[in-house]
Amino acid sequence: MIQDINLQVYEMRKNGYTFVEIADALNYSDEDIRNIDDINQANLDVLSRLSDGTLTFGDIN
Repeated sequence: MIQDINLQVYEMRKNGYTFVEIADALNYSDEDIRNIDDINQANLDVLSRLSDGTLTFGDIN
């Protein structure tokens, strides 16, 4: 369930939808959508850093 909403928010943000539009479409508050987007961005940052070698799995607690 959580992964589903994260993916929906990610895809909609990638396609240019605003937080309010996403919140309306998914029946969440825009604050919830902003929080989900923040988490998605943090996860993408970790994946990017793992990919480019500036972070290792040993660095993640």
